[in-house]
Order: sequence, then C-alpha cells, then structure tokens
Amino acid sequence: SVIEHQFDAHESAARILFNAINWAKTVPAFVSLSNHDQLSLLEEGWRDLFILTAAEQQFS
Repeated sequence: SVIEHQFDAHESAARILFNAINWAKTVPAFVSLSNHDQLSLLEEGWRDLFILTAAEQQFS
C-alpha cells in the first residue's frame, strides 16, 4: 500500500542518516570539535552527507 511504501521510504532515509552520523563520529577531526561545532556541521551538511552515504550504500 501507499502508506507502507511511505513508511519504508522514511525508514530507509532514517537509516541512511543514522549511518552517516555514525560515520562522522569515527572521523578524528570531527570528534575533536566541540559539540556545538559538530552540530553546526551536521545541520549545514546533512544533505550532502545523506546523498554521499546513500550512494555509498547503493554500491556496497
């Protein structure tokens, strides 16, 4: 159904974003930043990070 498809799409998007944030937490330069700076970077760059993570998952 349409509702199930929308739920699946939202679930996939949430998983991609979760994986992107977890990856960022493994980058020493990112982890060394203040929480405020980390949040600012994620807020400004989440779209690019989302697309890159989605593309990477598509090919892995």
